[in-house]
Amino acid sequence: MATDTIYWCEETCRLFGRPPGTQVDYRRALDCLHPDDREPVGQAVRAAIAGDGHYEREYRVIRPDGSEHWLLGRGKVHRDAATGQSLYMNGIVKDISERKRVEDILIEQRRQLAEAQAIAHIGSWIYGLDGRMTWSDETYRIYGVDPARFRPDEPGFMALLHPEDRGSMQDWIRDCLAGRQPSALVFRCCLPDGRLRYLNGQGSLLNGPGGQPLRIVGTVQDITEHYLAEQKLHQSEERLRIATEGADLGIWYWDLQTDRLDWSQTCRRHLAAPDGVAANLELFYSVLHPDDRGHVARLLDAARKSQQDYSAEYRVIQPDGTQRWIRALGRACNLRDGQPQAVAGISQDITAQRAMEEEIRALNRNLEEKVRQRTAEAQMANAAKSRFLAHMSHEIRTPLNGVLGMAQMLAQDTLSADQHDMVEHILAAGHSMLGILNEILDLSKIEAGQLQLARDALNPGPVLHNIISIMAANARLKGLALRLEAPADLPTDFLGDALRLKQVLYNLVGNAIKFTDRGEVVLRVLCLAQTAQTARLRFEVADTGIGMDAESLRRIFTPFAQADASITQRYGGTGLGLPISQQLVALMGGEIIVESTPGAGSVFRFELPFDRTPAAPRPHPE
Repeated sequence: MATDTIYWCEETCRLFGRPPGTQVDYRRALDCLHPDDREPVGQAVRAAIAGDGHYEREYRVIRPDGSEHWLLGRGKVHRDAATGQSLYMNGIVKDISERKRVEDILIEQRRQLAEAQAIAHIGSWIYGLDGRMTWSDETYRIYGVDPARFRPDEPGFMALLHPEDRGSMQDWIRDCLAGRQPSALVFRCCLPDGRLRYLNGQGSLLNGPGGQPLRIVGTVQDITEHYLAEQKLHQSEERLRIATEGADLGIWYWDLQTDRLDWSQTCRRHLAAPDGVAANLELFYSVLHPDDRGHVARLLDAARKSQQDYSAEYRVIQPDGTQRWIRALGRACNLRDGQPQAVAGISQDITAQRAMEEEIRALNRNLEEKVRQRTAEAQMANAAKSRFLAHMSHEIRTPLNGVLGMAQMLAQDTLSADQHDMVEHILAAGHSMLGILNEILDLSKIEAGQLQLARDALNPGPVLHNIISIMAANARLKGLALRLEAPADLPTDFLGDALRLKQVLYNLVGNAIKFTDRGEVVLRVLCLAQTAQTARLRFEVADTGIGMDAESLRRIFTPFAQADASITQRYGGTGLGLPISQQLVALMGGEIIVESTPGAGSVFRFELPFDRTPAAPRPHPE
């Protein structure tokens, strides 16, 4: 140390890449080291000189050719026995490059293993015979504990497990130590934050050269997400099984790559296929009714080639020779490059449904036959009624017209006041009877569908004025105002049945006058829309009469019905006018709507469509 000279043996010179006999001072020796190692080596030398004199350090040396090698240096400081002064240091140098290379490989392998464990959530562990354990970093992470605070031994480990799983874990460890190779164990771990995780543990016993057990090594994996998903899938499958069995639905799967069929138990029952027999297309077609095989094969082929939905109903021959009707639905699935890999679907026994449908069809046929019979009987009855009414009309009209004629002639003679009054009563009663007879005949024709509407030129103006003219006298007798409200430009070129329109309006205006004691009656006409070919008119008859309540409104279009008995007694009438008017309006394409308030009057309105007469061609000028 006094001369600051370092002497190297021949091997040391080789390790430093220097020629034999090289001598260097302390500074030049440090310059041979890797820059990052110079200060640490210097500190270690100074510490040895100042301390107990022992020196040991690993460092890298940079040779003149630029290569790098790891060396291990050990040395001892020698001191003067009397003064304690440091005299010199001697030691050895060893090449540890290969060891460092192996250590680097091991470190990298451990790092990769740790990364792989973290990615796969798989930790490794060692269980010693004394109960002490060694865990990898991922194992600590899986159990949610800090490696600096948690001691992995058997008591601490058991405390992390769910109480219900500790016994099974102890049994599993005993089986491993006894040489029995247990299967993987799924258990629960309670994390410090209260969360519950599902883990999968696997292990194997390592024995010594003499066969004595040394330790258990194994892995642990967090399978919480997989386990819960599996449980959810199991629950879904169970619900599906319960639902399909409850609904008697079978499930089938046809693998197009192998032509293999998978049938559920219900599906096997539908097809009368025994358990244990491999399902395939040959077996499937063999149980079908011969008349159904070709049709079903074509539908399945279309589902396979064209990806069309499969829907078929076919008969299955049972072992006892009976037949069951089965409905099958399916769809191509598992597409790969646009091509299906399988066809999957359901089956259902519809034998009872088919029998019920056939029974319903038979009942319908029977019902249709009965309807035809009843219709024919009704038509015959209507025809008979029409003939009867026509005959009775003739038989009644003939003497009635004679009575009216004689009464009119008698009225022209010189009579006393009383005699003239009686003749007028005879004429009034006769005309009333004739009106009732006409109404009954009209109702009968309408109900029999024999009333035909005319399609002649119709100008509504004269029809309306004629009604006002006829009914004006009746209105004056009761002191009522009778008004017509119609636009001056009301079209005049319609096609329709003027007689039936007049009959309806005459009835409505007559009823309005009959049931109105004061105020007015208004006949109103509006043109709602018109084109060169068509028009639509609204007709209204409004009065200030007695009005009707809701119950009366529901009955007024029923034949022979009036609001109540007191109305009949006070105002008279047969109750046929409004039903006939409603049906005539319906035949003309409309519907009578009524608005009424007791004591405030009523409004009867209806709308009718009309075709217009073609315009006459204009003459060409000469």
